[in-house]
Amino acid sequence: IQNARLFNETKEALERQTATAEVLEAISNSVADARPVFDKILDSCQRLIDCTDLAVMTVDEQGLVQLGSVRGDTGRRFSSYRPVALEKTVIAEALREQRLMSYSDALRRDGVPEVVRRMAAKVGDFSVVIAPMIWQQRGVGALFVSRSPPREFSAKEKALLESFADQAVIAIQNARLFHEAQAARAAAESANEAKS
Repeated sequence: IQNARLFNETKEALERQTATAEVLEAISNSVADARPVFDKILDSCQRLIDCTDLAVMTVDEQGLVQLGSVRGDTGRRFSSYRPVALEKTVIAEALREQRLMSYSDALRRDGVPEVVRRMAAKVGDFSVVIAPMIWQQRGVGALFVSRSPPREFSAKEKALLESFADQAVIAIQNARLFHEAQAARAAAESANEAKS
């Protein structure tokens, strides 16, 4: 029994390390665009966590939430999602609190934000974890992972989601810096041409 337990723990740890390595590879291969990293993160979540719907949502400079990547039936229903003010979204509280939020039963538990409860009433009851993506004390997005029927997410699953959220922040900042560098280079070239 002990050997079987150790084997399973070793296998799980290897799967998590492999997923992390795959996301880091995606980060290094897509400096200009974070979307491939988001896709790899959601692929890894589907492989390692029992979940039904997943999304990476980002917050732009105007405070509007954009849909970065999505998986699952409910997510596909929201694929025509238009940018919306942060406070009207399911990720608002996690970003305001700057900590992972977990609701084991969106319809029946106390303390569930009204926007999450309304979503569950619309699509069916679920459990959800929302892992905020924070850069320099500012919320830049969140990883949303749910499962139905509702069942609490384990501490290991939550830790993995926090790790993936941190990796998504790296991808977002890499893309931002890349585009800022491109803009600065174009401005410098224009200034040089004007002097010539």
